[in-house]
Amino acid sequence: MRQTAPRKLTRFPHGLLRCFPIHNRTLHISGTFKETEKPDIEITKSDIETLKLDIEKSFQPKTASHILKLREAFPGQTIFGRSAVMKVVDIKASRASDLLRAMVEYGVIESVSGHGKGKYQFRQH
Repeated sequence: MRQTAPRKLTRFPHGLLRCFPIHNRTLHISGTFKETEKPDIEITKSDIETLKLDIEKSFQPKTASHILKLREAFPGQTIFGRSAVMKVVDIKASRASDLLRAMVEYGVIESVSGHGKGKYQFRQH
């Protein structure tokens, strides 16, 4: 028997490159690669006094105080759930669920998708 040295592949077969394209190279050359824009850090602050008046008109005083505590604890577009509400306001699970339901009903908060079930954030006014 004759022994042969293992073959070295110096070039890929032509069709193999079509199966495994070099994505980064393709993106850069074609111009479809776009750098992400920097986030706007200087977000305008919502008028908290107007928000307080609307909340105090729509809800009972105790509920309004709970909502204002939550607003301070979760500024901007911070995402929160029932367990976070329970800790901040120091209420039980059923009361936290009722509070969240009322806040959604009155349009104070909105449900957030993509972060799990039962996650909310305050609406921008």
